[in-house]
Amino acid sequence: MCVASGLNTKVLLLVLFQKYGAKVKEIDPVASHTSGMENFPWTRLAAVVFLPKRKSAVDVAKQHSMSPERVREYTRDGDFASYYERPDEEMLALWRTGVEETRNIIANDWA
Repeated sequence: MCVASGLNTKVLLLVLFQKYGAKVKEIDPVASHTSGMENFPWTRLAAVVFLPKRKSAVDVAKQHSMSPERVREYTRDGDFASYYERPDEEMLALWRTGVEETRNIIANDWA
């Protein structure tokens, strides 16, 4: 929480939400940074076809000793280990979980 000029601001990071994070892990136990968990039906580009295989895992510990340029080379597209596209049913369940948890925080835990 940040207090400035009498205003309170709260930044919500969906990936840190308990229920949302649990839902992500339920769908894909190894999902990580920029996994297909951002691939909602309404964010997809027409005519883009993803490979139906999981990307190889990235050694996150190894990255800590790398320069930012080397990390970009190493991870290539920023995905750490996932499928690039998930079934709509999974994505919609994840969306509903995120919306529900966000609404709960706004209604009950905004102070």
